[in-house]
Amino acid sequence: MAIRSIHSGDAPPTVSPAGVLAALVGAAGLTASMALLYRAMAVIMETEGGFVAAGGPYEIAHPAPDWVWLVPIAIMSLFAFGGLSLWASMRGWGVNPLAYAWSALFITLGWNFLRLGIIDPPEGQSAAWGWIVSGAAFWVMGFAPALGPIVRLRARARYGPEAFSAGVRTGPFGLPVKTTSPGFIAVQVVGVILGVLGGLALFGAVTG
Repeated sequence: MAIRSIHSGDAPPTVSPAGVLAALVGAAGLTASMALLYRAMAVIMETEGGFVAAGGPYEIAHPAPDWVWLVPIAIMSLFAFGGLSLWASMRGWGVNPLAYAWSALFITLGWNFLRLGIIDPPEGQSAAWGWIVSGAAFWVMGFAPALGPIVRLRARARYGPEAFSAGVRTGPFGLPVKTTSPGFIAVQVVGVILGVLGGLALFGAVTG
């Protein structure tokens, strides 16, 4: 199926209940999933050295906590709510979330590696170079989308302000962008705040 060209002159869609709901649920679910994954990763690293296991006939030195099922649920939810948020943004119900979610995920998880690897290692442990290298790699991946605007600015400086004005207007990862309303962006911001607070609250409620 061909992708229709979307030009910067398109009028933004009117704010509708369906669009508000999709933008809110997508943003909230996406950020709640990231908050759950961040907290679960931090606790496992702080208490079990980053490695746990369950099952099998042998005694396990680092048994998985009862709430470890939150990790695969959070990962699957990332894809589900990320897909919903992307679908909504391609209809004009908010901004494309991919680059922001990508950066937020890898920067926050990378912070876990760097914080516990060198800044504040768990009790009884010293600096862990494996975690430090992993954290640095995660941050490189997290900050990579920031190169896009830099490239665009350099292109405009070299070829003029019309360098990217013609043809299909694209956003993160080259996906088409449809003009949105400030109302949908505000709804997405509210969803992000609710998602972070809700994800952390859910983790606390499940783990006690």
